[in-house]
Amino acid sequence: MHGWQQLLVQAVAAVLSGASDTPAEKVLRKTLRRGHSSLSNGDRKAVARKFYGTISLRKRLAHMLDSVLVTAEPHSTEYLIALITLYTVHEEPKLFLNTSAPRDSAWLEYASIHLPSPLVTAISSPTLLLSILWPTDHQEYIATFHSLPDWLVSLIVTCNAFPTPVSQLAFAQTLNTPSTPHFRTRLAKISRDSLSNTLRTPFDGQQHRPIETEPCKLSKHAGLRVVGGEKPEVLGNKCHQEGLFDVQDEGSQLISLVAVGDKVDAGISGTARPALKVVDLCCGRGGKALHLLDLLETRTGGGGGQQKSCLVCHDVDSGTLKQAKTRMEKAQIDNVRTSAVDVRFVCSELDVNLVNGGRGGDMMTFPHTTDDHGNSLNIPAVKNALGGDGLADIVLVDAPCSSLGTLRRGPNVRWEMNPKSLDVFPPLQKSILSQAVNLVKPGGILVYATCTFNNAECVDITKWFNETFSDSFAQSPLIQVLDRDVLDRLFLDQEIDLQTVSSVQLSPSLHDTDAFYISRWIRKESI
Repeated sequence: MHGWQQLLVQAVAAVLSGASDTPAEKVLRKTLRRGHSSLSNGDRKAVARKFYGTISLRKRLAHMLDSVLVTAEPHSTEYLIALITLYTVHEEPKLFLNTSAPRDSAWLEYASIHLPSPLVTAISSPTLLLSILWPTDHQEYIATFHSLPDWLVSLIVTCNAFPTPVSQLAFAQTLNTPSTPHFRTRLAKISRDSLSNTLRTPFDGQQHRPIETEPCKLSKHAGLRVVGGEKPEVLGNKCHQEGLFDVQDEGSQLISLVAVGDKVDAGISGTARPALKVVDLCCGRGGKALHLLDLLETRTGGGGGQQKSCLVCHDVDSGTLKQAKTRMEKAQIDNVRTSAVDVRFVCSELDVNLVNGGRGGDMMTFPHTTDDHGNSLNIPAVKNALGGDGLADIVLVDAPCSSLGTLRRGPNVRWEMNPKSLDVFPPLQKSILSQAVNLVKPGGILVYATCTFNNAECVDITKWFNETFSDSFAQSPLIQVLDRDVLDRLFLDQEIDLQTVSSVQLSPSLHDTDAFYISRWIRKESI
């Protein structure tokens, strides 16, 4: 009768007890497999939503529970049922428009059987939140109210992008808010407006729901933002099956636009521009490479006898690079134009220990010891793939990083991360940039990007690069590739010179994107 409820309690107990370091995602999969024969799709969705919600908000819920329950032993069955009930009553309705009322009622019935009646009444009171006393210390308040580990709060309050208590609280809040899905139109096949109109129109013979979208403000030509608050079904969507769009965060889209430029869309205007040689040095599974491919396709207006652009995709992990190759080849086969881009793949096969970064985005794998850094990239092979003098017009270093910028996509990652693991990334990022400079031609562009807000991986890396390579590189203003209205939205009311600024920190609280960091340089013509 209460099969899914019991499974939910067991899954939450497995994570919060601390008896195992198994990631929450694996705990949930194992739990759902155990109840495979008895669970409906709705049951599975309810278990997953309440499971992730309860374990990610554990600190906040525990503080709330302490105000009404003083006798239960932490992590006892009664305690866990009370935590899940708190989440179901007070948190889930704020986060999701459709909270599955029948299953919420079923859960409350289950709780009323296993909890004392006065406790159920106290937990369910609509005025409970008004009676709770929260910590008065700013950092302790953020950690408790927004349910974050102390080390993460320290990073937030010291981040250059969040200089005030108000901005720190706003950012912390977004880490507990589901992300808005963003689409990137494949402009080589369809315009953004046409895609948006097609998405909202049901296809004959297909049962999927129409998807309502609106234009993005930063990715002005290709980006679409899903509206309505519900995550759409994408895999069965005919537009997705036909390769008309990719699911890609708008902040991720902005990285490629900072590299190649977004002031003029040749795919719409029909004005072709010179072919380019571009390197995606940390390609991963190819998310940004696919965008670069589309930008290069549209800027040259198709084949037609013109000189082809060249896109070199490099990674040190053959597995992820193989995935990128498959995706890129399919994109070119699906393309209605004659390909205007020659795509080449280079892998640095190394017998070294590896570190994984990018929990929320592309998975990237790189050597993790200092001795390995110097030879981690196959620069000679990349030069050979570029041809000619072996130099590129644009080099993108979408570096492996702590991926703190995607924490809202992995609800329990904050509790699974070891803060000491952050130390490995800055030396690795510096090493990759030090090798990347050898690929940029005079007058060429180097773009550095991470998906984090950790100063050590963002502004500190930019400062280091400016000091280390001041003789050969200069900061390249974003206004050279982005329109003024985009810069206005990026920097809002910040007192900053939009004519010279060359780096930006995105955040979900300010831009409704993941927390990407982007910095841009140009190689000096003469050294």
